[in-house]
Amino acid sequence: MKKIHILFAALLLMLPSCLPDTSYPFTYETIITDIPVNLSKINTEFDDYNSDIGFVSSRNYLYFSTNRNSSGDNFDFICEAIDISYHFEDDLFNFSFPADIEYSILQTRLFEAINTSSDELGPLTYSGVSEYDYFIYANDEEEDFDLKFIYTLKAEWMMPSSEGEINGPFSISFANSDYDDLYPAIHGGNSRLFFCSDRDNGQFDIYSTEIPTDVYLHDFFINTTDAEITKEINLSSDFNEKCPSISGNLLVFASDRPGGFGGYDLYYSIFDGTNWSNPVNLGNTINSPQDEYRPITASFYDTGFMIFSSNRTGGKGGFDLYAVRTEDVFFEQ
Repeated sequence: MKKIHILFAALLLMLPSCLPDTSYPFTYETIITDIPVNLSKINTEFDDYNSDIGFVSSRNYLYFSTNRNSSGDNFDFICEAIDISYHFEDDLFNFSFPADIEYSILQTRLFEAINTSSDELGPLTYSGVSEYDYFIYANDEEEDFDLKFIYTLKAEWMMPSSEGEINGPFSISFANSDYDDLYPAIHGGNSRLFFCSDRDNGQFDIYSTEIPTDVYLHDFFINTTDAEITKEINLSSDFNEKCPSISGNLLVFASDRPGGFGGYDLYYSIFDGTNWSNPVNLGNTINSPQDEYRPITASFYDTGFMIFSSNRTGGKGGFDLYAVRTEDVFFEQ
């Protein structure tokens, strides 16, 4: 599976590019297999879902929505540190969750800027080829969900103690409607912004719009007053499609279309350079009779994994975050 291209370099605080030596005796914490495992170290009895992870290295930060801070009321963004390791001799893939990791100055400023008394859902940490980093999301301050973003200059946050400027939040006005617009994703392969919306008869479909390559992303988001918004016909159906997420040419999403295993199931589609393939259900090993939402995919040491949320039985309560190895699930990218 193709390595993930989404990163939020400043938020990762200049993580080391070298990978850890895992040949020594090691105490496993959360072994990730081809059967979904509950990330119980970071889940609570409240709803924990809608995650995103940046460039995958040995130390990572998982950003997600949770209503734990309000005891089940509104959703805010938080992040948790994850140490990822792959152990060749045992062929084991491990997640560890270091305790007492404090937020960086940037993370603190970021959450202060975007968290409100309304709901914040669907985070996307993104860094293209420019010198800026972006955090794109949706909230419902205006009753319906609207796409919004903040951006920062990478050079201002090069050191852990650095304190630069948080710009925003700004609304992505050209993509928002009088309905719910949320779950942003960016496909670098054909430079398009993806999201889901129920603007068509109250049913959620996946939409996209072209991103120009000759302007900064924030200038495009702020200054564009009119853009062609296209429904992705190959990805949409007569039922609901939500939570698109893209890694390389692989797009994963949730849908309640017929043929699933109950509630919302997870599906994937592959971009062939021109079109997205017909969606494929990820099967009953990953899907359950309950709901599965907001899948994200990544790879580490060429070992693919997916993180998603589900309210299946056996969790800690409400929606929990789960992880699963995926190298045998998707087509090779």
